[in-house]
Amino acid sequence: MSALRMFKAFVVIAVCALVLLHLLRTFVFAPEAKEPTPADFSLVVGGAGKLVERDAGIFEVVGQAGIVGAAFDTSKVEPNIKGYNAPIRMLGYLGSDGKIERLEVFRHEETPYYFRMVVDSGLLRDIEGRTPEEVAELDAVSGATVTSKAMMKEVALDAASVDSEIFGRDHAELARALGGRARLDAAAVLVAVLWVVAVASLLSRVKFLKYASWALGFFVVGLLMQEPLSISHVFRLADGAVPTPARLDFFLLFWGAVALSLALGRVFCLRACPFGVVQEVAYRLGHGSKINEGAPGRFSQIVRYGVFLILAVLFFGVGVRAAAEFEPYITLFSLRGGLWAWVFVAATIAVSLVVKRFWCRYFCPFGTFSEIVGWARKRGRAKDEEKSELA
Repeated sequence: MSALRMFKAFVVIAVCALVLLHLLRTFVFAPEAKEPTPADFSLVVGGAGKLVERDAGIFEVVGQAGIVGAAFDTSKVEPNIKGYNAPIRMLGYLGSDGKIERLEVFRHEETPYYFRMVVDSGLLRDIEGRTPEEVAELDAVSGATVTSKAMMKEVALDAASVDSEIFGRDHAELARALGGRARLDAAAVLVAVLWVVAVASLLSRVKFLKYASWALGFFVVGLLMQEPLSISHVFRLADGAVPTPARLDFFLLFWGAVALSLALGRVFCLRACPFGVVQEVAYRLGHGSKINEGAPGRFSQIVRYGVFLILAVLFFGVGVRAAAEFEPYITLFSLRGGLWAWVFVAATIAVSLVVKRFWCRYFCPFGTFSEIVGWARKRGRAKDEEKSELA
């Protein structure tokens, strides 16, 4: 076995050990979760009145004129809608007029970057002053669709349930409208078309299909979904954040990428990654010199696997969740990020003017994951192209 293969095997074994350690700490030796105190509920209710427990997680707010509102804990009111990682626990105050007066997040397990996007968007304040039906009609936060949609659905259904129990209002129509069935929407159909075109382009090597696949990947994954696959989606599998058909477009994108990596190679990287398209365009505009196989190719793989290991150590070993945000296209396609995030994006694209697929070759952790998944696939057209384009 060559030194490079031994290093790759070491990285995979080390990451597996870190994941196992994380699972033990999270699900076996995890400390008991903190529960909200009366002070936490009082912060939400303010000076509206005295809290009287009506049911688990539901409190009547009693003033001089009687019941003036209700406080509720979303984790104790059914249903519990999952965000990307887990249900987001919120404390809310519903006024006697059926409007949500105040909402605060008590605990969440979302990736910090995406959750900051939701908070910075002002979604929590937009929810305040609205009825459950009005909350359900709010737009999701671009770039953090899963998290924001889960929060709005949770608040709308829980507030409706509390309103029905305390004040007797009927919200049956809302419950039917927010049913949990997966919808075959336009994005899901386009993702399926993307995979068909991507596979066809790799098996036939028709240039038109290759460019069509790139265009679809840029439009569907980058602009429409605004959620290119990243290492955060992979690492969060260990937290139980497994993509489900409840969001069909992302379900097809993620598991399609994994299945095709196993069957053909890094199909997502070659044909569907929108940041890969950006790098291809930058390289052609810059007329750079392609890095061929040999010593540079081996060095790039050492760097890429080293980055993958460092991120795993930070995420699973040290608990730095923000390590999973080490990807420039999160900033580029969400159009959100600080100064240094945009400097990172600009520098990566600038180097891509002279180095073909610089990010893919030297750093991309999701590409490394896809390569590991596809280790069992030794030969084939996709593997040959992967070796020449991404090694």
